[in-house]
Amino acid sequence: MNITIIFFRIVRYIRYWLLVMDEHSLQSPFLFKLYQQALNPARRARIKNMEVESLRRRLHRDERKIELNAFGSGSSLSTPRSKRIKNIARLGITSRSQSEILVNLLEYQGSKVVLELGTSLGVNTIYLSQAKGVERVVTVDGNTDLCEIAGSHFSALKLRNIEQVNSDIDTFLIQLEETFDFIYIDANHTYEATRCFFSKSLHHLSDSGIIILDDINWSPEMSKAWTEIQDEYPDHLYIENDKIGIVFANVESVKRHYILRF
Repeated sequence: MNITIIFFRIVRYIRYWLLVMDEHSLQSPFLFKLYQQALNPARRARIKNMEVESLRRRLHRDERKIELNAFGSGSSLSTPRSKRIKNIARLGITSRSQSEILVNLLEYQGSKVVLELGTSLGVNTIYLSQAKGVERVVTVDGNTDLCEIAGSHFSALKLRNIEQVNSDIDTFLIQLEETFDFIYIDANHTYEATRCFFSKSLHHLSDSGIIILDDINWSPEMSKAWTEIQDEYPDHLYIENDKIGIVFANVESVKRHYILRF
């Protein structure tokens, strides 16, 4: 890993710890309730699917290689051109604790239709699909090999509410015509792609919907994209920790940006 990136992440993590707020600083009734019931690590529901975690452990030992030609140059999986599945499982998929946060948000909001941009090995997709009240998860990835592997996991677990799309994400969003209650962006980690995916996702977000951006502090490019999104859309409510950013497009709040521990 580039020493500049390592230093950048350390600096951003120090920033997070210096600026993080506690629940007693939250003046917005909406945000206080949201934090207490869905985000607060001491209070939120614990989510651990033993079948999925068994699958995760198997993937950590999987020696198969796949070609990563469909990933963007800024993705954490973009080099080398091929990669072992076990390395993707260890470094390139959503952690159990982060899936827990997403599921808690889904259930708190009562989201029914979910869009995931970046299927990877499908572990997080399974968690999203099994959240209470979720009727349908559309998950998109441009890599055919990954889609086939993830699809085999969905079939093995007999999950009927997951719709897979093997497509370039930008093309998919251009052609998309429906709206979603919850959009999770964990795909091409470049500045241009992040800005593009977010702006296009806004057009497909329901009135009470949420957009989640993963890895907002993964690189200077990702951090820049996250900052500029806030500047371009100042009326949204933004919540972040050291890894993910949460965007509520239609919520009244005293303040528009919060750094919280979750």
